[in-house]
Amino acid sequence: MVKKVGLLLGFCLASGSAQAQESHRDGFQARLWSLSPATVSVAADSWIRTAIQAEGLSKSEEAIKAWNEAADLAPELFEVAALRTTELKLDAGLPVDPETLSFLRTLKLPGVPRALARSTGALADVVSGLKSDDRDAICADLAPTIDKANDGIAQAFYGACTAPDEFEWRKSAGFSPNTDALLNRAQRLKSEVRFTTANQALDAIDESKMSAQQVCDFEYLKGQVVYRLRQRDTANKHYRNAVEHCEGIDADSHIRALYALGKREFETGQLEESKAAYSALVKLYPKRSHADDAYMYLARIARQQGDQGREAEIVNTVLTKLPDGDMVFEIVWENLESAYRAGEYRSFINGLAAMKLPAHDGEYFSQGRLEYFRGRAFEKLGELDSAKESLGQAWSAYPFSFYGYLSREVLKDRGWAVPDLAQSVIDPPWLEASQWRYSAAARLLRAGAADRAGVAAKLFGRTPEDLWRMSYALDRAGLYPQSHNIVRRSISGAPWLEDGGVNLVQMKLAWPNPFEALIEAACAAELEQSPETYLNPALPTSIMREESSFIEDIESYAGALGLMQLMPRTALGHDDDVNGAATPDRLKTAPVNIRVGVDHLFYLSRKFKGHPALIAAAYNAGGGAVGKWISRQPNEDIALFIEDIPPLQTRDYTKRVVGSYAAYTYLRGEELDPRILGAAQ
Repeated sequence: MVKKVGLLLGFCLASGSAQAQESHRDGFQARLWSLSPATVSVAADSWIRTAIQAEGLSKSEEAIKAWNEAADLAPELFEVAALRTTELKLDAGLPVDPETLSFLRTLKLPGVPRALARSTGALADVVSGLKSDDRDAICADLAPTIDKANDGIAQAFYGACTAPDEFEWRKSAGFSPNTDALLNRAQRLKSEVRFTTANQALDAIDESKMSAQQVCDFEYLKGQVVYRLRQRDTANKHYRNAVEHCEGIDADSHIRALYALGKREFETGQLEESKAAYSALVKLYPKRSHADDAYMYLARIARQQGDQGREAEIVNTVLTKLPDGDMVFEIVWENLESAYRAGEYRSFINGLAAMKLPAHDGEYFSQGRLEYFRGRAFEKLGELDSAKESLGQAWSAYPFSFYGYLSREVLKDRGWAVPDLAQSVIDPPWLEASQWRYSAAARLLRAGAADRAGVAAKLFGRTPEDLWRMSYALDRAGLYPQSHNIVRRSISGAPWLEDGGVNLVQMKLAWPNPFEALIEAACAAELEQSPETYLNPALPTSIMREESSFIEDIESYAGALGLMQLMPRTALGHDDDVNGAATPDRLKTAPVNIRVGVDHLFYLSRKFKGHPALIAAAYNAGGGAVGKWISRQPNEDIALFIEDIPPLQTRDYTKRVVGSYAAYTYLRGEELDPRILGAAQ
């Protein structure tokens, strides 16, 4: 530890001359040798608290000294201390030494890009910062003083910061955006789903002056934008141009252009053209992430063309060459789905048995689907022991997925044994390990510096154990959008399961419930008014997780607001119990948004007889749309009804919400809702 600290102190966190720093280091090492590790750790935590207190009193110099002392004692704090002391110096108008800036450039922490941009004002640092998560803060820093001249920083500001209605930003002052600025503005507005203004930026580009890379960027982006503006033929033209211009220049754009072109041609029935695009993709990029998606469409094309041999060949290729692809289980389901729907249950079962499937399905929309339908197929054939086994496998392997939940309820409904999920409330090993206890994030949390702990969480590595530690630190810092998404998207498998049991510490990271009290109160109030309508608080919590990831003041491009993403017009029909109208500003506050959202869910519950899947689908697509789907395609098996929902977005949304509904109900210590098995009719 002493050796590491000796190296770290060379970066001039301590103030003063080189001789003073050397003296400080020697004195520190001598002091350190006389202390026990426990004493050193306590002292480091004490210095952190001192730094936080000094910051609160606006005593910058004292805070800087305390951060340096803490980093001396606990080297794991060095990165956070370097960033924080830099920020404090900048706030106080003090200079930042070059050595510290050089060190900051090696870090990938939130706040570093802004600190560098503020420290140097250099074009490279500003441009880099505007491409980071610090963009909004840097835009706010630049706005009051941005030079009106047509220089590089003004160009970067135009591309990254100008509002949709500021297309002619400072034109009167002689500013003229260049190609990169217009491309950056268009890309940003497209990501915000503002396609008209994105297209406006693209139309302003002089195509004759673009570089080869810019041509590639332009053509693909233009295709994306005009497609969303319903100019489908024009979109295809630009995708073809991107396919032509991006090959050999930008592999990522070339792959995306091939995929987009293939999908558009497929949607319009141009199967041979679609096949050509997807065949080129899998030939040129057989190991890239889009390859399994391309194979899925090639299998669909073969099926539509009646070429069963080719479809079987594609399925085999995926299983042998891309077993870890996202679409593997989807491809297998689509290959065998028609047999199940036709009542050819033996053929469906035998087809599954003949395929060597990966051990685990990582995609929420298909987890447990094959096991569920295999169990139902065995049941239809009267082979009940095999039915119980398959349904039990779906529940045990994917308990908090749509199909795992359905499988459990089928087992219960038939009076068959449901595999038990053992519970563990013991802290998992990664939380007990010294890598957590002595980490910067843990120290900062103990000191009550949750915001700094959220930054320090990014210092953890990418091993599963480190990802858990990162999620835990972010959760304790109140950064639930980040914490639960690490578990959802970055840790493979079903990480909250351990040998067939549930670790509640880890499960609560995947399904946090920061607004539990408000949701409980809103549901209780609605139940008083409508005693015949029961809505488990787990359902609004599940919808909130999906809609906003618990971001209280979030606003969508379409104007949906707050935690439950309510449209203002919808909200005004459900705000009778709110003191004052549910105005847009008030919908961005948790008490109003939750009360109005729960009222809307009670209305949907009455309309759809409490069926959680139909409520979720109606919340996403509207009660009228769900009613029409039920009229057109009633189905006793809710799983098949959900599979037939026309919009893919609503289909997947419903499965995610229902899976979370099972998880939150389980975390409440309650029996899962059996109404999930109700028919859609």
